[in-house]
Amino acid sequence: MAKFATGAIVALKSGGPNMTAGTLTEVGYVTCFWFDQNQSLQSVTLHEDLLVEAVV
Repeated sequence: MAKFATGAIVALKSGGPNMTAGTLTEVGYVTCFWFDQNQSLQSVTLHEDLLVEAVV
């Protein structure tokens, strides 16, 4: 079972921008989306163990 729901606001445990959880896989990977300082959409796929729910 995934730790996060699609649309959850997450962040890396080590810090960084808040991101929106997108695609979730059965093996624990989450594709996250955020806008950079130039308002360009960015994405990265990370293991859910690297993420926490962001405080917004």
